[in-house]
Amino acid sequence: MHQHLLVNTRAWHGVAESAFALRRRLASIPSYLGLLQSLWCLHSAFERSVHQHDLSAHGIDVKERKRAHWLAADLQALGAEPEVAPALHPIASAAEAIGCLYVLEGSTLGGQVILPQAVRLLGVSEHRGARFFVGHGERNSRLWTDFLHALNAFNPQSEEGRLIQHGAIGTYAEFASVLRMR
Repeated sequence: MHQHLLVNTRAWHGVAESAFALRRRLASIPSYLGLLQSLWCLHSAFERSVHQHDLSAHGIDVKERKRAHWLAADLQALGAEPEVAPALHPIASAAEAIGCLYVLEGSTLGGQVILPQAVRLLGVSEHRGARFFVGHGERNSRLWTDFLHALNAFNPQSEEGRLIQHGAIGTYAEFASVLRMR
């Protein structure tokens, strides 16, 4: 399933990555705050929606994967308050929630690339404005591997597999849309 998603969501991943506009976001603290606000809106809304589905039967503990609270802390550390998160597309099934988590969990890996740049260019740190990008620290790799194990239990050609892909594409599309607004 993982390989299937890599291939079939590649274009959407590219759209979301382009909307991220990292160089511009790391040019100043105000631009960075805009990025954190966008990520807060996305992660907090998606976490609320994903957590409505019990994924424990698939070996996924959604509670241990929460990260939006770190975005709120980062915003506050830099003197801003988290905005009210908009409603995003509904996640109608556990399979779609897994597709959404594919994007959210993958973004943890991206945080490892962003963190050193943000520290170097903006002077933020794990304790002041960049906690979110640290993710789960030493547990990032294990959580990603565990997620992939659960994901790969699905047949990409099944109805669940199609719903997982739909959830991932919808999540990438929401990321691109919200990130373009700032």
